[in-house]
Amino acid sequence: MRILFDATRLAQRRGLGSPTGIDRVVLAYGRWLAAHPAVDLAPVISSFGRLTPMPRATFDRLIGPAPSTAPAKPAPSTAPAKPAP
Repeated sequence: MRILFDATRLAQRRGLGSPTGIDRVVLAYGRWLAAHPAVDLAPVISSFGRLTPMPRATFDRLIGPAPSTAPAKPAPSTAPAKPAP
């Protein structure tokens, strides 16, 4: 299945500081699509109502590596130690 993915927001907002919630959703969706081999992903940029293909290598750089799915390590305890009885 071929999917055109509008990566305009990813390209425009790159490096602008803290991402918004929408930025994070678009990034997660792009990473999800890129990770599924059954999807024929075609990233595009929209400008003045026209879609222009984005090279896949450029798209891959924009989305970066997927975050690790390993469970997070628990934070060390900051509570004071209880004295021994």
